[in-house]
Amino acid sequence: MKPTVMNGGKVTKSFKIKNTGIQDVVIDWKIFDLQDIVGNTESDLFTLSLGKSEGNAADPYKIDFEAVEPKEESKDSPFTVIPKQVIVRSREKATFEVTFDTSKALGVYNSVLLAHPRVAGEETSSNLGVIYLSLRGQTVAAHLTIDKKYRMDGKSYIQMDIWPTNEFDAPPLTKKIGFINESPADIAVNLETTGPFKLVSTLTNAPPHPLAKSNAKLQTLFNLLPGSFLEVSCKFMRPDPNDHEEWPLVERAIRSGTLLLNYANTTAEEVMLEAHLLRPYVTIHMKGSKKDDWAEEEFDFGTTYIDRERYKDVMLQLKSETRAAAKWTLNYVKIVPKEFLGYKTVTKLERENIEKEDDQSVFAFSVTEVRRLECL
Repeated sequence: MKPTVMNGGKVTKSFKIKNTGIQDVVIDWKIFDLQDIVGNTESDLFTLSLGKSEGNAADPYKIDFEAVEPKEESKDSPFTVIPKQVIVRSREKATFEVTFDTSKALGVYNSVLLAHPRVAGEETSSNLGVIYLSLRGQTVAAHLTIDKKYRMDGKSYIQMDIWPTNEFDAPPLTKKIGFINESPADIAVNLETTGPFKLVSTLTNAPPHPLAKSNAKLQTLFNLLPGSFLEVSCKFMRPDPNDHEEWPLVERAIRSGTLLLNYANTTAEEVMLEAHLLRPYVTIHMKGSKKDDWAEEEFDFGTTYIDRERYKDVMLQLKSETRAAAKWTLNYVKIVPKEFLGYKTVTKLERENIEKEDDQSVFAFSVTEVRRLECL
């Protein structure tokens, strides 16, 4: 029997036996599991006999091996045969069904189906020989190999970077995920998603599932043969960037979901889906040092002599800390003096802000607006 997914139901094969003789024959089947035969160390597996070869053979002697039939058949075999005992009428056929139970543990099972035919009404008939069939069954775990890497927790993760703007080179909202059936068994699977993700398309080279609707716009039920592949496209349902509850005002916010692979044997696998919501985050860097360590956003031009210098330059650098393209503009913010009761009640920085003159006309910037600033 071909390999089958564990707990995938019972697999049945049928065969026929024809009685070509003139007498009715009784067939009584017995099943012997290989593990029971090999594990029994109290009895021999074979008998050996030494005899002479007929004719003028080069080797005048021959050794005959004959298997020793166990005294008792296996009790908990994964194989069953129906009917177990039957009378096959003269010149007629009998049909038998062998069933393999896949609810056993994962592994390969080998058994022998054996019967000693006898004429109906007799206890034994040594001249009718032996009928036997070799039975083999294998159970495998339902698993599809994904073309993505696994993390330390043993699960596979699909990451998508999402920008708040629709730039021409922005990462797409749709991600393609590929699966391959590398097991030797057919695997029936049904797909669904959870969280802010949606299935938009599927593609496979396997034949359609018998229960799948042929006129459905999106197929989610598949029967993957060994070696076949399945391509799934998942789309992230991007929220409104202006909705700060769904898309917080932070550099990176993560929205999670799952792609569920529900197998026919009631087991399931999860592919973790992560959408990283990125916002532009621009930082300022300056060549040189700041005037005060506590004035993080204040840069000092130093002392300028108006009689000697017409202007003095300070180079500022803007850097985008995220991959999302940033659009920024310089805006003048008027300094609002803080009300105070006296100079002894303010800090050094607050006193400086009180005494300075707020005049934006003395500053000029080489660049005041950038339509696009990428991560450096």
